[in-house]
Amino acid sequence: MFLKFYVILVICIFLRTCLTYLEYSGESVLQEQEEADKIGRYEKVYNGMKEDIELKEKNYNIEILRVMSCLMVIVIHVANYFCRAYPDISTPEYIYAMTFNAASRVSVPCFFMISGALLLGREETLRTCWKRAAHMFAVLTIWNVIYYLFNTYYTHQECSFRALLSVPAEAHLWYLYVLVPLYLMLPFLQSMVREMNAEMEHGLAALGGIWMVLLYLASFAGVRFYYDLPILGGNSYLYYFYMGYYLKKNLSKIQVSTGRLAAVFVLDLALIVGASAVASSFSQSHVDDFLKYGNPLMILNSAAVYVGVMKLGGGSVCLSQRQKNVLELWAGCSFGIYLFHIILLDIYKIHTAADAFSIYWILSVLSSVLAVLSLFFVFWGRKFLGYFKARAQFR
Repeated sequence: MFLKFYVILVICIFLRTCLTYLEYSGESVLQEQEEADKIGRYEKVYNGMKEDIELKEKNYNIEILRVMSCLMVIVIHVANYFCRAYPDISTPEYIYAMTFNAASRVSVPCFFMISGALLLGREETLRTCWKRAAHMFAVLTIWNVIYYLFNTYYTHQECSFRALLSVPAEAHLWYLYVLVPLYLMLPFLQSMVREMNAEMEHGLAALGGIWMVLLYLASFAGVRFYYDLPILGGNSYLYYFYMGYYLKKNLSKIQVSTGRLAAVFVLDLALIVGASAVASSFSQSHVDDFLKYGNPLMILNSAAVYVGVMKLGGGSVCLSQRQKNVLELWAGCSFGIYLFHIILLDIYKIHTAADAFSIYWILSVLSSVLAVLSLFFVFWGRKFLGYFKARAQFR
């Protein structure tokens, strides 16, 4: 067992090094844009957790939102492990885990909204956008290989290379499956948004909201519309992407206090947790229908968190230099943390039953340990490759 784990670890480190190289080489993706636009500096952009655009000064509200979302994704996966153990765990423990699960679900919508806020209003060439999509596809391919090997030789889960076209080797990689086609369509979406006036922007936001409600209600009835609404399609991801741009653009016009946003969040959370607990109690198994990202209550909660964080400090939160350094450290590694932490969680799940410890403390402890260890591996992986890349350039 130890030898097998060692071999898998070596393979994962090698592939992680290849991935880090892709991250560094991805900086060349926007070189043409930097030459064309002298008004600001664009950093490498490849997803909501790593999309930084610096035009004179970095927006630390977005950095805070990114780091929060990254940490909440870990909480989702840890809480989900315990939720799926129901009814082997007690009902109070299940409700406790469900509360963390539901509250953290806003993280993925926030990632899409960060992407939309940073990318949708830009004017980029077709080549730049498609280079970004190609880079994301390369990242997806490498991590599919990593998890294919990990699941085949360590967790002993059945996995097929042929199935990777439609099913990721690990469930959380679905996010990248969404981003690749989204980035391919990005230049056309950017052109569309540039030509929209305020009335059309409000209209798309309202129409999209109505469409999300209809889609969610139809899913409960087991009905699928004959033809999905053009542009927005049959899921909520592009709507979140657009709403990130829309809410950021109209942030100064949103006159809602932090207290009211918090009240909306708590109320919606209570409804989601209550409905999930009742449905799970009747079926005597974990029911996640109310945790879907297309749930109108989840959309409201995601918007409340997004607006609340973006409005901190009047839209420009004031941080000390030390706080900025810590924030940038986590934000810079957030994408790698998202991709890597499942390996550590799967190792824990193999060797530890869900009911081995009290969920009241293990949920927070395990989430924290996974976050710190993932940061450690990702940070030093990047440092390791950066060192050898610098030596190669020096020679």
